[in-house]
Amino acid sequence: MIATMTLDTLETSSALDAQGFTCRNWRADADFEKMSRVLIASKNADELPEGRTADDLSRMYARMKNFDARQNLFLVEQDGELVAYAGCRWFQENNAKFIHGHWIFVLPEFRGRGIENELLSRVQRRLYEYAAVHPENAECWFETEAADSQAWLSDMVEADGYQAARYFFDMLRANLENIPEAALPAGIETRPVKPDDMRKIYYGGEEAFADDWSAPIVEEGDFERWLKKEIWKPKLWQIAWDGDEFVGMILNHVDESENKQYGYKRGHTEDIAVRKPWRRRGVATALLVRSLKMFRDMGFDSTALGVDTQNPNDALHLYESVGYKTVRRFTIYRKRMADRQT
Repeated sequence: MIATMTLDTLETSSALDAQGFTCRNWRADADFEKMSRVLIASKNADELPEGRTADDLSRMYARMKNFDARQNLFLVEQDGELVAYAGCRWFQENNAKFIHGHWIFVLPEFRGRGIENELLSRVQRRLYEYAAVHPENAECWFETEAADSQAWLSDMVEADGYQAARYFFDMLRANLENIPEAALPAGIETRPVKPDDMRKIYYGGEEAFADDWSAPIVEEGDFERWLKKEIWKPKLWQIAWDGDEFVGMILNHVDESENKQYGYKRGHTEDIAVRKPWRRRGVATALLVRSLKMFRDMGFDSTALGVDTQNPNDALHLYESVGYKTVRRFTIYRKRMADRQT
């Protein structure tokens, strides 16, 4: 069994006590409303768009793997008002490494007062509890990410010994004009997604992503969790087939909360993958062009995606070739868990 920390109110450092801050575990769904406000304000201060509502957070955490809200979410308050929170979870890569991820959000006016360091310590201690029950010889890492605009976060984790492991770009096609032409190869087609297709799409996508950096192992229950992802709208997806064989995909979606928050009319062309036997034949380009035209015809005015800058299939060049431009960079930081004693 995994050891658990004392729930609810937690002891904080004397420095935070002196400033009137308290730390506690997540208690109930009512906390998500407070967390949403902190999340949006924290990211906006860092020039990062964010629109997740309390309902969005509730659904996201409910389907999250290797996660228990009552033990994995830590909230910092002052005079009963939430000023920061952090969370953590773990997963295993298909290369056998155990990755222990965490995230921290702090209202800008409360940064630099020791809160972020307190939360980093909290999530690390919780993740050490998970690591303690992994196989004895397992390679375990802490992981977090920071945008270039989040110096407060990157400076803190670098000072704690984290190092840059990978870089990702957010890319934007700021308009849906002058979309290039790109046809699917002969014999490859798209068709509306049916319920019976979902399992082929999921496992075909996992096969296509298997050689990506940090690809997770697929375990029992992952397909069911994937089906519950709140952003899925299969009618927007572009799925390529060769007869009954799944070839590739773009799982287009719309972030309704973000669009409402910022007045966007933006679609997301994400989860772009093609299985190995059909690569280098223009499938991904054709699916992406079809996606751009679909969003244009629906009245959207821009599209966005994220990309691993070191993607082995030269995805960055592909996206640039159809009009996407980089708007921000994220660094994935990792730190080896050298001593797994709790």
